[in-house]
Amino acid sequence: MSRALSPARGEGFGTSALPPRPDPAYISHMITRLFLAHPRSVGESYGEHAATAARFGVTMMAGGAACIIHAVLPFLFVRTASDSVKRLYAQMMARQPAFAEQKPAFQQPEWQLDYEI
Repeated sequence: MSRALSPARGEGFGTSALPPRPDPAYISHMITRLFLAHPRSVGESYGEHAATAARFGVTMMAGGAACIIHAVLPFLFVRTASDSVKRLYAQMMARQPAFAEQKPAFQQPEWQLDYEI
């Protein structure tokens, strides 16, 4: 066996000391920062936020699939994607108190389009 792959004399593989254990306060801080900070910033628990985000994601995927089918068969799902986007937008704005009183952008005159997807 070459010297580069073999352990030095007296040093077997797996005999090195374990790395130091991370500080529990640091672990708690990282869990809070990575998993809890954003849900708390929008007034939700981790579970509530996960359920809401998953529901929004599934709705977007369904709307996207309808849009792809509509691209090939334009007589199908004529308003499905547009309605999905409008519904999600309204739900998102309703969750944010500062925007709850405003009309959704798609109902404001400057955002009225001559066509829909």
